[in-house]
Amino acid sequence: MVPSAEQGFSESFESAEYMHIKNSILVLTKVAPYFPLDYAHGSKLDASLTALLATEKREDLKILAQGYKAVLTKRRKDWVNRPAVSLTEYSVCL
Repeated sequence: MVPSAEQGFSESFESAEYMHIKNSILVLTKVAPYFPLDYAHGSKLDASLTALLATEKREDLKILAQGYKAVLTKRRKDWVNRPAVSLTEYSVCL
């Protein structure tokens, strides 16, 4: 089975390799208008990025990760295949 791009980037965030993390963030920043488009992939990538920010000690990587997290958060509204809102959640909002 071929791993997804989201899984590959998530694994690079989990590694301790400086260049893997840095290059992943740089690539993701460049392709942000096109990836991720799916809500499930974006959510997993966001969770991996949040975990990276919580554990990363190197300031330059933290700054890059924070910048990409801002881009990812901004693009969240454009993701497709969002989970449906249940009727009970909707009625609570009213």
